[in-house]
Amino acid sequence: MQQRIRDLIQVLSSNMFEREQMIALCVLAGVAGANSFLYGAPGTAKSLISRRIAAGFEVSEYFEYLMNRFSTPEELFGPVSLKALK
Repeated sequence: MQQRIRDLIQVLSSNMFEREQMIALCVLAGVAGANSFLYGAPGTAKSLISRRIAAGFEVSEYFEYLMNRFSTPEELFGPVSLKALK
């Protein structure tokens, strides 16, 4: 299993400079069944990494959202229900 994960990380990080650690962490999150949130400056391969990880796991349900400084949680998660919070 460990060798398969190493091979997957190697394939996903091919032709990407200094992104192996980020890819390894995203693969770890995927193996654990957790989501990953990539935050950083524009042009740092966040979307490319996310798409490669989804392709590596052959995910049929994939969610990607381009955020900016004016993005709100409601845009991602829907409106907050005060009734459900009680």
